[in-house]
Amino acid sequence: MTNTMKPEFTIRNYTQKEMASHYSTTTKTFRRWLHRAKADLGPKIGNSYSPRQVKRIVEALGEPE
Repeated sequence: MTNTMKPEFTIRNYTQKEMASHYSTTTKTFRRWLHRAKADLGPKIGNSYSPRQVKRIVEALGEPE
């Protein structure tokens, strides 16, 4: 018997490319979604979103599939 349940999304540091991949879209579309959702993320530090920012993204866009 195989396990068909998907693993739960983990809140941690993610790059923009990783987040777009989790939402099954391109980075350009992902940025547009964030802009339209008016997600107040603050500036990225380095190349990735902090766990706090990822949590806000998930609150704005819903949990990725």
